[in-house]
Amino acid sequence: MPKHHESIGPAFRDPRVWLLGVFNFCMLGSAYAYSFSAPAIVQGLSSISVTGTGFVIAAMYLLAAVAMFANAILSDRARDTFRYVIPSCLMMSAGFLAVARSSNPGIALTGLLVLIVGHMSMQGPFWSISTRFLKGRAAAATIALMNTIGIVGGFVGPYWMGVARDLTGNYRRGLLTMAVPMFVGAGIMLYLRWQSQQSTPHCTVQMAGICQ
Repeated sequence: MPKHHESIGPAFRDPRVWLLGVFNFCMLGSAYAYSFSAPAIVQGLSSISVTGTGFVIAAMYLLAAVAMFANAILSDRARDTFRYVIPSCLMMSAGFLAVARSSNPGIALTGLLVLIVGHMSMQGPFWSISTRFLKGRAAAATIALMNTIGIVGGFVGPYWMGVARDLTGNYRRGLLTMAVPMFVGAGIMLYLRWQSQQSTPHCTVQMAGICQ
């Protein structure tokens, strides 16, 4: 069975905690990179008014909220959180590529929708991963650490988008490069899923996710 941590010291030394922190860095960096720029991106892709832009983005987030609940429910029932995070990572990368590479407003706006849905739908499964191996005080302390690492990404992402826009005159290069972090995030989740499967004993009978 996977080793569970209840004391803070061993938990901070667990590589899985730091990998989840790096993942959160990539996720929040990517999320804030597009969220602060989304109104300008929508207006640049279409002739929608400022008010219309607000409604379009609000509608995208409404659909993303539905996806967040649905993905969390499916993840909980399947007992495999990784399987419901990895596709969301790829959705975010694909969304960045679509917005950055397409000059067709329909394709680019659809890419932005895929990007937003991908980000929101991974929230439930991602934050439940640490509870597989962290308990009590260790869970609280390491989740705080993961959040701190993620917040640094939340600064780096928008800052990079601003630098890229100043250098190129638009958001396209910045959006294109922001596809990379979530490819890295997908790789982290694939590794953690493999590691989890390696440490799980072979089950002859499995009921409610528990080996018998």
